[in-house]
Amino acid sequence: MEDQNKLDWEKYELITKYIYETLGQDYNINIEGYGRNCIIIGNSTVKHQIDVLTSETDDTGTYRTAIECKYWNKKINKDIVMKLLAVINDSDIKRGIIVSKSGYTPDAQQFAKHNNILIVQLREAGKEDKKLHKELHFFDLILNIKINIKRPEVTNIIAKDFDNNIINLNEKDQDQILSKRQME
Repeated sequence: MEDQNKLDWEKYELITKYIYETLGQDYNINIEGYGRNCIIIGNSTVKHQIDVLTSETDDTGTYRTAIECKYWNKKINKDIVMKLLAVINDSDIKRGIIVSKSGYTPDAQQFAKHNNILIVQLREAGKEDKKLHKELHFFDLILNIKINIKRPEVTNIIAKDFDNNIINLNEKDQDQILSKRQME
């Protein structure tokens, strides 16, 4: 039986989409498409598959962002950055982001910075992260509960005498304790 929680590249793309979709609530980011079926046609009439395609509106207008997801066990090199840059240059996409599980080589970092492509590392938590445990707040859960309150019913009373001996009393005998204390 396959492990339902095991992450693969498709779930990685879905998580990335979810993150940007959640950000969209505060930053006017809309998801235009994602996954295998997210295809744009460039100015060259060549089709380009985009892992996550967003649009964002700000004071200057609306622009699109192509997000490339790489769930690889090795660092991303400059060739991947160059490929995304070529897609951006062949389309009406204004910005690019690469999300990687394993990080980036120095040449990929430099080339991305020079071409205004954002790079993000999104990885699974490992053993070394346990010492850096931090709580993240994802959402508030509000519960409305209807409760019927009834008078509690006493089924028995356990009392101790001065010698710490336990005295079991039924509810009907509890008045004996009050009577004895009043006498003292």
